[in-house]
Amino acid sequence: MTSEPYPGTDSILKRQVDIMEALAEYVSFVATPRQVAEFELDATRLHPTLLRDSILEATITKHSSTRHATEQRRLIHSIYARKTKEMAALYPLIFSTENAYRAALTNYYHSYFGAEDWWKKLEAWYLKEGLRGQRLEFINGKRLGVKFATTLLRVFDKLAADPDNFTSLRRQENKGRFFYHLAFGQLSFFFDDDWSNASSIFSNQIVLGQRISKTSTLENLEKVRLVRNEVFHSNPVKNTSNFVRAAEALLLALDLNLGRFDQDLRSAQYQRPNFGDTATGNIPPL
Repeated sequence: MTSEPYPGTDSILKRQVDIMEALAEYVSFVATPRQVAEFELDATRLHPTLLRDSILEATITKHSSTRHATEQRRLIHSIYARKTKEMAALYPLIFSTENAYRAALTNYYHSYFGAEDWWKKLEAWYLKEGLRGQRLEFINGKRLGVKFATTLLRVFDKLAADPDNFTSLRRQENKGRFFYHLAFGQLSFFFDDDWSNASSIFSNQIVLGQRISKTSTLENLEKVRLVRNEVFHSNPVKNTSNFVRAAEALLLALDLNLGRFDQDLRSAQYQRPNFGDTATGNIPPL
């Protein structure tokens, strides 16, 4: 891309070797100090993996020799913006799947245990016995399997370890929102250890040509969890097709159609934010 002293020995481009190598392959000019500073600004402001992937894609799709230096950087930004938008488009699918399962489990166990604050019996037992005391056998007259009882106590132990979350759950207005205070991955425990009950939330037994099973449900929940974590930690998702199919299957089991929801999203109108300054500063990841 350029000769020394740009980028210098303390340059972020020097430290991020993969970005440095991608840029060297991409640009068709010898960068001036100012142009190096602009690329370094990108490297200190943008997600490193997404930036690298944008440069690599630009290398494949461009004819850099026909582009001005500014246009070459702009092409990287436009690809970065598209990739950002693609990641953002996954959020409604994650949101829909996650909250459908939190709501369905909330409703079922409220009905099953006969109280929306059924978890308070679990809390009382946990505070008295902890994880190593006598086994919890019943909640509101409903017998618990050995494995499920152990899982419930471990889930509660994790919940109690987060004081802010636990305090929130104990507020009167949240007494029926136990499943909303659990990590998404913990929802799988209920299907793994209490399948006969948890699977009662399903409206359909066959989705996408396959019969619902514990194995398929756990696999689909895990696929959604992994993509959810990647998106929430701003990491690029390489292959979304498995995630989309998993989310679709999970929602169809609840008689919810992800395809129709996506159609509604396409036609939905909303007020985009207004920005007070569009003239100064560098262009951010669009």
